[in-house]
Amino acid sequence: MIEQPPKEEILHIIKEIEIDPSATQRALSGKLGISLGKTNYFLKELIKKGLIKVKNFSTRPGKLGKINNLKQEWEQLVNDKSRALFRSSNGII
Repeated sequence: MIEQPPKEEILHIIKEIEIDPSATQRALSGKLGISLGKTNYFLKELIKKGLIKVKNFSTRPGKLGKINNLKQEWEQLVNDKSRALFRSSNGII
């Protein structure tokens, strides 16, 4: 038998989303005092039932820029490590 999520917690999540539609899962879990995993589960169930709709995070301003900055930092780190490895293998370091 599949256990049904507590209706009270579901109602609290829906109420908080009505108050702040841009709330994140982390903000909801903190405000309601439930774990992030439990919040995620409840939100997925609400989405499946069509009770709420979710926007992709990449449409939020600044998110894509943060991802690009992380990518550039990662590429720089890899390049630096590659150069250091090449130099040490050639006896330069």
